[in-house]
Amino acid sequence: MSIGEVEVVGTLVRGGAVVLKEVAATIRRVGNKRRASFVVPTGAIQADDVLHLVTPGDVPRVVALHVDRRIRRRADVEGDPIDARVMGDVS
Repeated sequence: MSIGEVEVVGTLVRGGAVVLKEVAATIRRVGNKRRASFVVPTGAIQADDVLHLVTPGDVPRVVALHVDRRIRRRADVEGDPIDARVMGDVS
């Protein structure tokens, strides 16, 4: 089982509208599953949201995210990370 972790900074987008700029996210790979974890202000996103994380570069990378259905109760506290499942890279 391979375990990897990458930290990226990008813009969170929902339905073509920018939610937050300069969001630091940690993407973890365990086996064939990828999870993202990031910190956002309370109320910026909701459970079950589908988001895109756009990272800058020569060729911008877009990662599709699905926020967990149950945001932990602790996630309502400012500064606690939100978890999302990485659905894949969008070209």
